[in-house]
Amino acid sequence: MDGAEWDNLDVTIYGFETTGTSGRQQTGPYKLKKGAGSFRNGLIALDLKDFEKASGTQWSLLTMSVDAIDLKASLRGEACSGEIRPDSSVSDVIGR
Repeated sequence: MDGAEWDNLDVTIYGFETTGTSGRQQTGPYKLKKGAGSFRNGLIALDLKDFEKASGTQWSLLTMSVDAIDLKASLRGEACSGEIRPDSSVSDVIGR
């Protein structure tokens, strides 16, 4: 809230692909590429195309859906982490 910048931002996405007869197939983890993201007015905007597996495989916008997003960062030496799911309520994301 005071405009200080977060350090060591680590964003990991876990997802799934919907396949014909087998239903949902888990996929991931996909990590945010270093230096990716657009910063503006104190916010960061991330694009799913900026995520990839350790093998170099990128997130596929056409076949995959997000299941969960893990966030980790630090600010002035203090660590913060959390998980966001597409069905999370606003109060679950920002706390009470």
